[in-house]
Amino acid sequence: MKIIIALMACGAALLAQTAEVDLRLSTVDGQTSFRLGESIALELSFTSTVAGKYSASGGNSDRAGMENFREEFRVSPSVGTSDPLADHFAGGMATSGNFWLRELSAKPVVVDKQLNEWLHFDQPGHYQVRVISHRVSEAQKPVTVESNAIDIELLDDPEWRARELAEVVRVLRTVPKGGDSVAFEQRMQAARQLWYLDTPESIRESVRLFDGEDVQVEQKLQLGLMASSRRALAIRTLEQFLADPAHPVTQSFLDTLAWLKCWSEIPVIANSTEALRQRWARQASLVAETRNRLAGLVEQKAGAAKAISLRTVLDAAWPDSVSPVQRAEMASLFFDLPVNRQSEILDWQWNRYSGPAMIPVLRKIYDRTPEKADTAIRRLFELDPVQGRTLILAEIARPVPRLSFETLSILPDATLPELEETLAANLEQGPSRWANSAVEELIARYASARVLERMKVFYARLDREMRSRTETVGTPPRRLAMPACEPPLYAYFLRADPPYGEKTLRDAMAERSFEMGNCWMRAIVGTARYFVNSQWEKVALDGLNDSTVVVKIGAVQALGEHGSPAAREGLWAGFVYWHDWWKNKPSEVNEENRRLEAAYVKTMSQAVNWVATGEDLERAASLCITPEGCGQVAQARQYWSHPLQASVGQSSDGSFYFNLAQYEARSLEAARRRLLELPAGTRVNWKQTTWENRTSAVLDAWAGKVREELRAQGVTVVQ
Repeated sequence: MKIIIALMACGAALLAQTAEVDLRLSTVDGQTSFRLGESIALELSFTSTVAGKYSASGGNSDRAGMENFREEFRVSPSVGTSDPLADHFAGGMATSGNFWLRELSAKPVVVDKQLNEWLHFDQPGHYQVRVISHRVSEAQKPVTVESNAIDIELLDDPEWRARELAEVVRVLRTVPKGGDSVAFEQRMQAARQLWYLDTPESIRESVRLFDGEDVQVEQKLQLGLMASSRRALAIRTLEQFLADPAHPVTQSFLDTLAWLKCWSEIPVIANSTEALRQRWARQASLVAETRNRLAGLVEQKAGAAKAISLRTVLDAAWPDSVSPVQRAEMASLFFDLPVNRQSEILDWQWNRYSGPAMIPVLRKIYDRTPEKADTAIRRLFELDPVQGRTLILAEIARPVPRLSFETLSILPDATLPELEETLAANLEQGPSRWANSAVEELIARYASARVLERMKVFYARLDREMRSRTETVGTPPRRLAMPACEPPLYAYFLRADPPYGEKTLRDAMAERSFEMGNCWMRAIVGTARYFVNSQWEKVALDGLNDSTVVVKIGAVQALGEHGSPAAREGLWAGFVYWHDWWKNKPSEVNEENRRLEAAYVKTMSQAVNWVATGEDLERAASLCITPEGCGQVAQARQYWSHPLQASVGQSSDGSFYFNLAQYEARSLEAARRRLLELPAGTRVNWKQTTWENRTSAVLDAWAGKVREELRAQGVTVVQ
């Protein structure tokens, strides 16, 4: 049976500004025939007879986020219809999403909607639908707009629903996950259609597809189950799959089951804060209860079902409470997890699952998965330093290293004498400039002065070759000739022969006669990535007085990240010079100099190696000129009150976080370093927290030690 929609010719009835804004409701492509469970695509077309006076705003095309509150769909008669997601959005629930704002004019602003997400029709019949929109505004003041109405006749077609179900099941089972945009949209459209069908068969298929393989599809299926008119059946189906030995259970699965059960127990009570509070508390209780049940069922599952279900149980545990036995079991199931779940463990869930049992897992990843080799080797070095070191040394010795410099540089050794000759030979015989650059980085990190002369010869030869190039590019043609630009070698020279290193870096900064040579723009910053010392700092400080703004910006940024406290005087002098140059012509400050001011503001308020005090921030405020720069300083100043607020804590994944006035840190060592930069006489209000207020022996021990160190240097800690 079919739905027949006829567009009514009635004019739009605008509740405010009737004569100037129009909202026209129609079906996409003028379609007039639909079926129960079929996607009903609508277009909301906004126009205005007064261009630029009104605006329309929006976000996602579906009901998620603030889009839920932009329109109300009214249907007459209302018997046999319902809002499928009224429970979900009770209490103003919303998520973030994209945002757009467009001026209205005679040219329509069109918004697409799926009526199925706002209205559920339980039975055949004739209905009239109109929409009331709240997305229009005049000078940021809301304007309510009412559309024309469309007449709908609904008839049933069970055979079509059966065919449609078979098709969406085929798509979701055969179209590859993580494919191109076409495949992605196919899968998402199939998930939406599975939602709209709302039959016993579609409910069962939706639950079956909660398998942890495709998070975005799961999110759509979750909404579909929560929107179902067959909630009792959805709950029973979820309960059956929870206990199914072959079915994986994700957190979304647990949340959906708990929400549906909670909504059945506590109906929506409009504007009842207490009812909403009870509902949220009951939902949290049901999630915990269901997870505990799952913990008792995990051993009955196997393969991917067991791996995903065990992760769901352990992801809610405090990292310190996950036992060695559980960590070993997760390691044994690691490769049964979807690839995206494996990456989560290696990246941001590592504290919960690391342990000796992960060593063979990491070795297998390193051997077989090049794109995860860097992460695997860093984790392996953490768990098994001997094996990790052996593999890192083998990589360093390769003519073309496969791992990143960040990974290969983690060894604690100042130099690697046993590999110096190999590194030098690899550089001299390198097959490409890219390979040479990778080896140069390793020389900057690990080579001693024993290969200094060879490196000088190599650099001189490379410089001659680069300067003598005759190829041209572009129209008109420009020669590719340029000086060699090798910041890793500048860093090595600074470390192995500081005077020579300083001269080489200064020569690179001074050479500006080649039209294709721009090393002088990046030499200071590039060198600092590998090594800094007093000679580098002198060059960087001189860069503050360079004739070009781009060099000044780089010098300021580099000194903020790598400079010593001794660099502060030069930085202040540079900031004063900039201020005095522009103070009488603030409207003439160009974009390049705005960037320079921003660099000074950030460095003088958040430098890595010293603390900017309230007095420093006050001085920076007196030197900034542009609204953007002054706003950044003002934001930093609001945190600088006495006593200073310091908070340190541990998150649910076991990682640490730290905030002190305008500063942040993501490791305890970085937090300690920042705290110990505070001058004597500072008062600090200390706040220590952990996830769900759980005890953290590591954090307690660290905090006790650091508070004692602060007291010893004259910093008062208030708790």
